[in-house]
Amino acid sequence: MIAHFNGFSYRGIIVIRYVAATVASVVTLAGAAPAFSQSDGTYPNRPIRLIAVFPAGGSVDAVARVVAQRMSESLKQQVVVDNRAGAGGLVGVEIAAQAAPDGYTMVIAANSITTYEVLTPNLKFNYVRDLRPVSTVASAPLVICTPMSLPVKSGADFLAYARARPGKLNFGSSGNGTSSHLASELFRSLANLDMVHVPYKGAAPAITDLISGQVQMMSSSALSMVPLVQGGRLRGLGVSSTKRLAVLPDLPTVAEFLPGYELSPWFGIWLPAKTPDSIVKRLNVEINQALAREDVKDFYARQGALPIGSSPEEFSRFIKAEAVKWQELVKRVAMPAK
Repeated sequence: MIAHFNGFSYRGIIVIRYVAATVASVVTLAGAAPAFSQSDGTYPNRPIRLIAVFPAGGSVDAVARVVAQRMSESLKQQVVVDNRAGAGGLVGVEIAAQAAPDGYTMVIAANSITTYEVLTPNLKFNYVRDLRPVSTVASAPLVICTPMSLPVKSGADFLAYARARPGKLNFGSSGNGTSSHLASELFRSLANLDMVHVPYKGAAPAITDLISGQVQMMSSSALSMVPLVQGGRLRGLGVSSTKRLAVLPDLPTVAEFLPGYELSPWFGIWLPAKTPDSIVKRLNVEINQALAREDVKDFYARQGALPIGSSPEEFSRFIKAEAVKWQELVKRVAMPAK
């Protein structure tokens, strides 16, 4: 099933391939151009790179491309989405943290950015120290799905099926410490299930294996799952939010069959830490203008997501509060027992 957005097409998990030479040339240009004063009013005078920390076809990529397209129009410069996947998004974040603070490298990541320091000691960077928050972008609940080949019809069916097969079922995720991983770990923990975690380098390859039955369960953003559930390629068990999704009104919340379950993942954009205030403010305005457009709101709504803009200061306060929640969840359900 294809979602269309004014020339932008997003097909569930199918990797959207752009001309590699174009991306490579733009990235090279962004890295090679000399620095210049931003006070002359010429910013931006060349393409801007927006690093998406997961592969094309996943939720971060879908959110990024819509915003990038609209920012390209308003800035009169191309905003190029550069997918840098690996280590649950850590690879792309590290690249952004080490980039020149000239306004030509942004990064879009999910709430899992707050869990890196807990899951990966001795990191070469610190997202609080090395990145500047620009704006929240969107929130999207997760949808827990199984392959159509699995002989279950509901969340309650799956719980019974999994409990009868301890240690024999696998659940996929988009990487260790990601929302996808933590959501399934919370599900497994609350339901007292014995399942094996299989991490991938992003949602797209994990969902491919879910469809084929290589893994038997996965939690992923509504942006990825809604088109596949609507198209009959995956069976939805439940949505992670406290309310049902308008685009999938017959799909229950997970809490309806597993009380106490709720998660609300989000996405945001950062810049390297020493980026000038004038550039941070300019890009914040551009992002929020894009998110305020009715066509952008409509696209997100059809995918089960909600655009949420903010000021840099609001986003910074939000991250601090969210970090506490997500780090506690990691320690509760995803850290090895000592």
